[in-house]
Amino acid sequence: MKDLISFQVLEDSRPLFISEGKNLRTFQSDVPEKANAMAPQIGQFVLMRQQFENMENMARMLEKQGGDQKQDRYDSSNRPERPYFDVPAPFESFFVDLKLNHPYWRSFRGEITAPSFDRDYPSLDSYLKSYQKKADNLHAFARDFIHMMNPGAQEIYDGVETAKPQAAPQVTPQSVPQAAPAQASDPIQEIQKYKQLFDAGVITEAEFTAKKKQLMGI
Repeated sequence: MKDLISFQVLEDSRPLFISEGKNLRTFQSDVPEKANAMAPQIGQFVLMRQQFENMENMARMLEKQGGDQKQDRYDSSNRPERPYFDVPAPFESFFVDLKLNHPYWRSFRGEITAPSFDRDYPSLDSYLKSYQKKADNLHAFARDFIHMMNPGAQEIYDGVETAKPQAAPQVTPQSVPQAAPAQASDPIQEIQKYKQLFDAGVITEAEFTAKKKQLMGI
């Protein structure tokens, strides 16, 4: 990993993980706090959605009871429009920025779409679970990279250095450290991620091949 100078993972423009010298600095995200603050809006929408569905059910019952008698049929032209939850989520994207010591690739930016609320049935619990899964995967990614840069790296949480961070796997020329198994990830997405890094010259072909075999269980 001699070509990798530094990296950072952002939530929009706010740092989440940054390589700082030989160590990894981890920042506390305010996304869960912002999402929880949306609970009243979500609750109000869910109530409005239930009222709309009740009215729709009543309208269908009236139409059915009206039969073929046009004068008795329910006038559907006055039905309210279906409500949708269009409130923006706390942030839009994760960004992974790499600075490289490479003759052709000086930098690399990858964008990962942030989770969003379902427009029909928004769920705070589902949003937070989706966010946590992506954040955990990026945390494992950041740990992998800092340990590639420096096997003895420390992890610093908002400026407080841990006494004894998680042990970093030993890096050999033909192996890539295994991501922390906090959350199961999609092997295909992981392979695509490392393929982009290989194409950018950040990791060697041997490292990419070893990681691909590991993810495929070969």
